[in-house]
Amino acid sequence: MRLQFAVAACLAALILAGMMGHSQAATRYDHGRWWDGTEFVEGSRFVVDGRFVDAVPDGDFEIVDLQGQYVIPPYAEAHNHNLQNPWLAGRFSEAYVDAGILYALMMCGNGQTRAATLDALAETPLQVELASACVTSSDGHPLRMALQPPHEGAEPPKPEDILDQTLIAMDSPDEVEGKWPLVKATEANLVKIVMVHGEDESRRGKDRYFGVNGLRYDVVRKLVPYLQSRGLRVAAHVESATDFAVAVEAGVDIIAHIPGYHWWDGHGADSYRLGSSAVARAAEQETYVITTASVVDLFVDADDEQRDKVRALQKENLAHLRKAGVPVIIGSDRFDADVLTEHEYLQGLDVFTPKELFNMLTRDTARAIFPGRSVGRLAVGHEASFLVLTENPLENPAALRDLEKRVVKGRTL
Repeated sequence: MRLQFAVAACLAALILAGMMGHSQAATRYDHGRWWDGTEFVEGSRFVVDGRFVDAVPDGDFEIVDLQGQYVIPPYAEAHNHNLQNPWLAGRFSEAYVDAGILYALMMCGNGQTRAATLDALAETPLQVELASACVTSSDGHPLRMALQPPHEGAEPPKPEDILDQTLIAMDSPDEVEGKWPLVKATEANLVKIVMVHGEDESRRGKDRYFGVNGLRYDVVRKLVPYLQSRGLRVAAHVESATDFAVAVEAGVDIIAHIPGYHWWDGHGADSYRLGSSAVARAAEQETYVITTASVVDLFVDADDEQRDKVRALQKENLAHLRKAGVPVIIGSDRFDADVLTEHEYLQGLDVFTPKELFNMLTRDTARAIFPGRSVGRLAVGHEASFLVLTENPLENPAALRDLEKRVVKGRTL
């Protein structure tokens, strides 16, 4: 009986201690230079149970001396594909952590692998949103890519192995409601739709465009509000300026590319130059636009003269978006590089100020990916995830790649 009483007393004491907060993991970080969105501010920050607080509670807590180093929110990648299935998550997650890219949006996974992918990512410190429903036309991108043999010597899959399996195909507005169960089954919070020069219906039925087209505009106009009315966000892959305008008119939440990174045969700058009315509407609706500008370097068919034309148009479009107040966020869409490469490319375009680009990288993009979470700021109530650098990254951008410390929700990696 005495033993039972002693055990019960110990348990009660532990429970009471927990209620009083003594079990909380508390840390005080001293002598840091903390980014507040405008400047670096010297001082201390307090973290309890993975969040910034006004002060640590009474009792034991750890003290970390940052020795005057620079503290910034983690980087965020708004458009990639290299974590969107279990194999890729295992292959690339370490590189993300090493680089300090702790938030990411994967833009075209599928519902069949969603749970396994999230399980794989749960073994890492990464915070990843998966667009596990990808909707295109039956002749649309990325079908051509999906039809490639999985490895050398293997039989290539057939369209019926892909469509309405890992990709959802809609060729008519009448299919939107009928194929809703396919979308719902993916358990996606965000759906990616594909639009590729939808203004040119002459592309349909031609072998050279099979697998690289996209949704018809009448499907887009019905599909977007239909998905949003069911609580889903929608991101649109667009290529032409008309695609951009129709996507914005339909009310998408995110534009996944700035048009013009690749010019199709027979098209010049006018096909990709953003119109004033579409840009104004995007600003009014606060439609996020992802950059993905550096992918121009991947198109081997573009010579230096063509790349110069593309860059000139990218500068024009980005300046237009910036002047109108459209929220621009950073994504690379590159397996061979990362969002820091995109940041460097955007610096070279000289459209945004260094502070604007820095806030896109460390604040705006993370908040766009996770709109319901307190991320991207080193402020009371926000998640205590941050990077520590030895140099001021606004004075020396190369310091962004030289990380001294990575902390995720109060835990040092």
